[in-house]
Amino acid sequence: NNAKYLESKAQEALDAYVKKHPLKKGARSFDIQEIFIRVFRDEVEISLDTTGDPLYRRGLKKLSVEAPMRESHAAACLTEMNFFESGAQLLDPFCGSGTVLFEAATFFQKIKSRAFTYQGFRKNFAVTAAYKVELKQPDLRLIGSDVSPTAIQAATGNAESAKVEVDFKVKSAEDYTSGDIGEPLMVLSNPPYGDRVGLESDGATMHEVIEKLLMTLQPMKAGFLLPTKFQPKSLQGYKVKRPLSFKNGGIDVNLFVYTRGGR
Repeated sequence: NNAKYLESKAQEALDAYVKKHPLKKGARSFDIQEIFIRVFRDEVEISLDTTGDPLYRRGLKKLSVEAPMRESHAAACLTEMNFFESGAQLLDPFCGSGTVLFEAATFFQKIKSRAFTYQGFRKNFAVTAAYKVELKQPDLRLIGSDVSPTAIQAATGNAESAKVEVDFKVKSAEDYTSGDIGEPLMVLSNPPYGDRVGLESDGATMHEVIEKLLMTLQPMKAGFLLPTKFQPKSLQGYKVKRPLSFKNGGIDVNLFVYTRGGR
């Protein structure tokens, strides 16, 4: 068919080019270079994958735990909550291996912890920046806790390898007391809801945990990534909205944002 014919002709052209222009000795190369050919009516578009691994893979976390959150989702949630403009501390009481906090800590930094496919291009095809923007990473106090010692061990190991300063501790989200963390404070977390990790909920319900956290710590904003079917309850002094929706681990979820005194 047409697709197979197009693929064979493209392969012939590539083989001929590589034979005529072999890689120089010591040249950096990647195992796979994806080339996309799209045909629409009488127009052909050819494009190269300049990224390699998906962009949400920052390369910061060497250790992980069950049901991790994508870094790109964490960045979207932080941006939606205007965290970087708030001047607030950030707490993740279900931090797992630390995705949310690492994304906050490195949001304005260049990604140097992974390679990109374009870095293996020939010099005349190298991607260069059209302009340079200076971004300053704000000073942040980042706090992460989890009831699992294994998760905190992974998060601490990730922080050390990434050279990121985060205050990690083994602690249940239900054990915070008034005065544990000063103001201003924001909370952002991806709790271990049952469907995502295959566990039945035990002890306090997610509603009770959220209510206790908010009433105890009084954060200016608190965001929780939960299944779309979750029905938030009204809490005194807080308004709740769900501004973001996407799939997390194949499950439809919303970002539920509680804003103190919000509308």
